Amino acid sequence: MTKPVTVQTIADYLNVLAPADLAEPWDHTGLLIGSPDQPVRRVLVSLDADLSAINAAVQHQAELMICHHPLIFSPLSSLRIDRPNELQCVRLIQEKISLIAAHTNLDAAEGGTADCLAAYLLQGHEISVALQPCAVYGRLADISEPVLLSDWRREVAVRLGSSGCRLNTGHDRLIRRVVFWPGAFSEDAIEPVVQARADLVICGEVKHHVNLALADFGVALMDVGHDVSERPVLRPLADTLQQVWPQISFAVHDGIAYNGIAY
Repeated sequence: MTKPVTVQTIADYLNVLAPADLAEPWDHTGLLIGSPDQPVRRVLVSLDADLSAINAAVQHQAELMICHHPLIFSPLSSLRIDRPNELQCVRLIQEKISLIAAHTNLDAAEGGTADCLAAYLLQGHEISVALQPCAVYGRLADISEPVLLSDWRREVAVRLGSSGCRLNTGHDRLIRRVVFWPGAFSEDAIEPVVQARADLVICGEVKHHVNLALADFGVALMDVGHDVSERPVLRPLADTLQQVWPQISFAVHDGIAYNGIAY
């Protein structure tokens, strides 16, 4: 008789793909809710464990959710259903759905969030050398045929569904060297990006003073929305897991398209 795949089995494999020691000290990754011994037949992969994602997991009859953003960051002092964050935990427990988070460890891992964002946006473009790391979460690419910044913006906005795609400059220019950075761009990465002589950073979001600092260094920055910068990892992650366990049904939940609503 075939041994059932458990939550712990999948957690162990995820730790190979995105080792826990790559995570930031403040991060909460791994199994956050549920039982390591729970057998798994259906899995939902999502950016967040918000109520819409939990509802999708219930519809999928999933025993496990794998989310990018941890549901639990700070210690909980209560579990009340009138508070959304606590209600999400209660719902998962009620529905007997375990929850694994792969966050900054997945961002930094080879083949993880940063690499998937770069690969997704580089479709149709040739690069002169293989992707190179830039700081922890960045991926540096040299485009063989330079592209106008305005053209890059239009292409990225359409490809990611980012109607709120913004630039830190009104000066159009040819772009050859690009840093792809999923999620929030870090102030600590300004110096490595400048030293790498990057023409452009494409990231999920950025603080105002960091945006200005890059502009002063002559580096263009395009912030596309936190969610759309990380969503390209979901399907490749699900496909990778599907190849390992073809007997399990993996579904992907894209989440709320608030970028399009807000802009």
